[in-house]
Amino acid sequence: MRDEVRKNTTPRTVIIGGKAFATYTNAQRIVKLVNDVGAVVNTDPQVNNYLKVVFVPNYNVSVVEMLIPGSELSQHISTSGMEASGTSNMKFSLNGCLIIGTLDGANVEIREEIGDENFFLSGATAKSRF
Repeated sequence: MRDEVRKNTTPRTVIIGGKAFATYTNAQRIVKLVNDVGAVVNTDPQVNNYLKVVFVPNYNVSVVEMLIPGSELSQHISTSGMEASGTSNMKFSLNGCLIIGTLDGANVEIREEIGDENFFLSGATAKSRF
């Protein structure tokens, strides 16, 4: 049965981009975790034909110019009310990506423009945290 399910599975690539400043220990740990998970997934012969995990270091404008046009889903998660999601999420939205995100930064404006039904809210809002 498992082979039948796999035959009908669409292969996916998960691309995670980011930066971690030298003093941001938790971000560095997340980058390491992503790379470690990618190493396991990408070398597992039962999985690697169906799923790839890629970490893009030094995520910047030049990189997104290549990534965004081929993207189907954009997930920008940050601590609600504490960090901005950034404007690259707007670029993903303009290119037809489904958006999953916290309600902060540019995501607030995106949600207002595309409507609640087209924005998949993840996590608590800043108001509900207090």
